[in-house]
Amino acid sequence: MIRRRAKAGGQAASQMVLHYIMVRDVKAVETLLDSGAAQQRLKLKYDKTTTSVFDLYCAQAQAQSAGTGAPIVADVQAVASWFSEFEIWFNTIKGSKIPRVPLNSATKVASFIAAATQTWGSVNDVSESQWENIQLFLMKGPADIQLHLGMEFSATRGKWPGQKKQIDQTFAICRKITQT
Repeated sequence: MIRRRAKAGGQAASQMVLHYIMVRDVKAVETLLDSGAAQQRLKLKYDKTTTSVFDLYCAQAQAQSAGTGAPIVADVQAVASWFSEFEIWFNTIKGSKIPRVPLNSATKVASFIAAATQTWGSVNDVSESQWENIQLFLMKGPADIQLHLGMEFSATRGKWPGQKKQIDQTFAICRKITQT
C-alpha cells in the first residue's frame, strides 16, 4: 500500500487558487488520475477524495518543475497567466459585482471563475443581467439554483467524482447564463 503524503495542505485562500488551477487543467487532472504509473512514480494514490487529487496534482507539478516528471499538468507560464485571470475575476466579484459572496463557498467561486474565463473570457464581456444570474448562482444553494436557473448543482461531500460532476455543472450553468 502506498502511503499518501500531504502536498497541498494550507490556507483556504491557497486551496481556492489550487482548486481554480485544477479546474482550468481538469483534462490533465483526469489523465493523472487514470495513470497508475504516474501515481506509483509519485508514491501517491488517488483514493477518490479531492484532497488526494490536490496531492497528486501538486506532486506532479513539483516533479515536472524538477525535470523528473512527464509533462502532464500545466507549466509555470500557463499557471501564471491563469492566476492573472483569476485575480481579475476575483477582484471584480468581491470588489464590485458580488461583494458579499460568502468565503465559505471558495470552491464554488474558484470553479465558477475557471468556467467563466473559458465561457466569457473577460469580465467586461458579462452583461448586467448575466451578473445578476451569476450572483444568484454564487450566493444560493442547490434548490434555489434549480428553481431560478433550471439547472442541477449537487453537493460534493469531499469526493472527487462528486467534485468533477459539480465542475461540469458549473460549466453548464455558465453556458446557460450566457443565454440570458
